[in-house]
Amino acid sequence: MPEGLPVTSRFARWPLVDRSDELTDLLAALDDRARSGVLLCGPAGVGKTRLADEFLAVAEGSGRACGRATASDTAAQVPLGALAHLLPSEVGRNRCDAVALCNGVLGTFRLADQRPFVLLVDDLHLLDRTSLTLLTQLVDARAVFLIGTVRTGEPIPDAVSALWRGDRMVRIDLTELSFAGVEQLLCVVLGGPLEAGAKADLYAITRGNPLFLRELVLGALTAGRLVAERGVWRLTGPLVSTTPLTELVEAHIGTVEPAERSVLDLLAAVGHVGLSELTGMVPMDRLERLEHNGLVTVLTDGRRTEVRLAHPLYAEVLRSQLPVLTRRRLLLAHADRVQRAGARRPGDPLRIATWRLDADGVADPELLLAATRMARYGHDFAAVQRLATAALAQRDTAEGRLLLGEALYELGRFAEAETALAGAEPFAVDEQDLVPVIATRMRNLTWGLLDANEALRVSAAARERIGDRTGTQELLAIEARVQVYIGLPGTALRTLSLLGDEPEPRTAVLAAVPRAMALVLLGRNESGLAVARRGLADHTRLGDQLAMVHPSTHLVIEVQALTEAGRLVEAGERATHGHALAVRDRSAIARIWFAYHLGRCALLAGRPATAHRWYAEAVALCRDNNYPWPQRLMLSALATAAAVEGDAAGAQRALAEAADLPDIGYLRAEQELGPAWTAAATGDLVEARRILRAAADEAAASDQLSSEAWLRHDLVRLGDAGNVHNRLADLARQSEGTLVRAYAAHAKAAADDDPGRLTAASTRFEQLGVLLYAAEAALAAGRAYRRNGQARQATRSDNRAAALIETCQDAQTPGLLKPAAAVPLTRRESEIAVLAANGATSKEIAVTLHLSTRTVDNHLYSVYAKLGVTRRAELATALGTPH
Repeated sequence: MPEGLPVTSRFARWPLVDRSDELTDLLAALDDRARSGVLLCGPAGVGKTRLADEFLAVAEGSGRACGRATASDTAAQVPLGALAHLLPSEVGRNRCDAVALCNGVLGTFRLADQRPFVLLVDDLHLLDRTSLTLLTQLVDARAVFLIGTVRTGEPIPDAVSALWRGDRMVRIDLTELSFAGVEQLLCVVLGGPLEAGAKADLYAITRGNPLFLRELVLGALTAGRLVAERGVWRLTGPLVSTTPLTELVEAHIGTVEPAERSVLDLLAAVGHVGLSELTGMVPMDRLERLEHNGLVTVLTDGRRTEVRLAHPLYAEVLRSQLPVLTRRRLLLAHADRVQRAGARRPGDPLRIATWRLDADGVADPELLLAATRMARYGHDFAAVQRLATAALAQRDTAEGRLLLGEALYELGRFAEAETALAGAEPFAVDEQDLVPVIATRMRNLTWGLLDANEALRVSAAARERIGDRTGTQELLAIEARVQVYIGLPGTALRTLSLLGDEPEPRTAVLAAVPRAMALVLLGRNESGLAVARRGLADHTRLGDQLAMVHPSTHLVIEVQALTEAGRLVEAGERATHGHALAVRDRSAIARIWFAYHLGRCALLAGRPATAHRWYAEAVALCRDNNYPWPQRLMLSALATAAAVEGDAAGAQRALAEAADLPDIGYLRAEQELGPAWTAAATGDLVEARRILRAAADEAAASDQLSSEAWLRHDLVRLGDAGNVHNRLADLARQSEGTLVRAYAAHAKAAADDDPGRLTAASTRFEQLGVLLYAAEAALAAGRAYRRNGQARQATRSDNRAAALIETCQDAQTPGLLKPAAAVPLTRRESEIAVLAANGATSKEIAVTLHLSTRTVDNHLYSVYAKLGVTRRAELATALGTPH
């Protein structure tokens, strides 16, 4: 898409998506001699004209004679005004005689090939009576195949209704796009994926209306609030409407009578109102007319029937037009009505408190506190922060400060959260008030302010002061969580052993998080999976609780356990489900972690471009939500994906961004995957292996066996199987699941250069869905077969590898090098060839590999002979790599 063009030019015509069935029906009707046309019906903005234009273009491309007319109120003032450009000039003399009029124009539309003229009439229902009469006669005479668009909710002339009452015209009712259709449309229009939260916001506001969607996207682009970074689009501010969209909505709602408008204004201000309440304010026939015109919708919720505006955009436009005092009057009056009725519905306290704050800025402190709890249970932390601040302004309490502190933490305002939480302790009247405050403060200190030592000190000091066993156990569970996330899984399990066999239900849920994570880090993946699933079930039974981890935390650990166990398909399905829940709950932290694990699954499955997309989303969410502690891990993962894609420069940029970021130690050793694979992408396999060995040793020292297994297997992939296969065999015996056993089998096969076992390792990886590893092992098997003189088996392995590589999104790793040499390169020759292909001189290669320059040159001569090249510039092509 050309840069420098105005936004409106670059995004002027949107593609047609999610309409293939309707387009097929249109084309089938055109080819059916029993049909005389198609009527496309639907609300404004649903895409009737766009689909009709597409159909007309297809018809014209097939050799049909076509024409187009647009009806309007203005054109209808003149008989035949909309059709005048299609009619012969003398037709005006016969306007009053329908038969003569039809006979006068039949010759214009009857074609030599006897096929009807294809005529598109946009907004058919706005045609004048003369035009409709003529058009009906032309259709009856089979001179015209009509495709007409009709807006539902508008008065429809009898002549138009008559067209679809017979069998000769096909009626197609268009609805809004599905969520998948919106996703597809935005991806095509923007040229890349849209971050899930932004996608959900756009769908929720537009409900799949293509015109509304287009205008909101254009408004966000023009305002600079919809931006692309690393190939992923995201919103950096609220959605902005456009003048055409506002005018469209105003035209639809601007014709209602004053009494009906008062209903619309009330619904815009308060959201939804019970039908029984509205019937006391306005006659039922007025409400029926609003529903008939598509301005309100009526829904049944249990025994209550509610009325709300038919579209979210109507509310936005109406609210923007409400005078301040009018809106204040509506909010207060409705709050009084709901309170007089007893405020019996579960969400009423939150709604009433919000209305009163919006109107006057104050409300009853008890009401505010109850509303704050409800907002917290709904994970709406922006509302929690607002409500808690208002409540504390009238009455300072430990609970109010706790709710405010937790909300500030979730919103990424960590210093303010520490002030609120530290200040809550003096207001705690007993240990039941104090423990949740301490627990939340520990979360903020560890993951917000990145001071885990202070968090553990605060907890230890609190345990010294309190005598309540339940409170002590809860703090120990939080301490264990801190320990596991700073890289001490063994220590965390020892802390959890102090809880005893039957902790309180709340403590059991809190303890399940560090227990499950510690087990996964220790390689006990199936055990960790069972704990995570039980923790989620217990959390669900426990219900809403203050100072409690988000339920998705258990699901995140479940995904990690499934991944490390080699159950990639299940892991991807659970991560996708969790990501959708996190988007629904607007939990930025949960979305970050599910995006990370979706990237992790994709990377293992050999889809580096998909992994890049998810890691880029995770990085953007970290930055947008001021959530610093996992950002270094996310950037390292992003660098890994970029390096595997062959984008060494992109990998280096990600690492440079990560260099000065703080870290608390979670998956610390795995953060070296980015630097290692970046070195490999530049051809420096020696440095890549050095980084991986040091990182694997670090993982072993902290008992993070899952990380160690991954790192040591990457050493196998970079040609160091001989030094790691014994350790991987030990890890396979200690680990639960199939993935580490597959690593160990691959390492042993590679160390022995055994083509049969390399083939078996490749097959095993393919069965697990780890397709990049499967391709690398298949290529290694082919090279081993060729060294053994088994040409037929070598060709079979190469062909199988080629098929696997096709699924790996153009991944580029040293294990995928495919030199077209009759005699394969040795490991040393491969290392020298890759470095030379990247532009290194013989002297630089000699320093890197600790060889003499003469030895390097001798190896290069051998490489040239084997590859059939004569100079360095040809090496990259011969090796099958762009580096």
